[in-house]
Amino acid sequence: MTISGTCGNQDVGTLDELQHLLRTSRSGVFGEFWIGEKEQPTLAIHTNGDLAYLHYFPASRHPGFQPVGDVGLAGEVLFKQAGQADFTMPRAVVVSVEQAYRAATDFFTSRSLPSSIHWLEL
Repeated sequence: MTISGTCGNQDVGTLDELQHLLRTSRSGVFGEFWIGEKEQPTLAIHTNGDLAYLHYFPASRHPGFQPVGDVGLAGEVLFKQAGQADFTMPRAVVVSVEQAYRAATDFFTSRSLPSSIHWLEL
């Protein structure tokens, strides 16, 4: 499986490799990871410190799924993307970074919507 973003563009073959890249590849407190193959599905993970925003894309032209957050409903969290504008997401769709890592493990194993997160289809 391929992972790209703040870790560069790398192929990972084991869960240990995936978790290592997720946990050690950041630009300051920010991380950006796109996990998948050339075709869908793809799991995007954006991190800011101990918080994360995920987006699951099951197929091209599908708007995808975003998580039902667990870190409070008030306020917004800033995330950064390489080569694109920064963005903020409401806390209602933000989860802990540990939940994001579990979702990445689920996705790596199943190649489908991670069951460790509650999702809202867009």
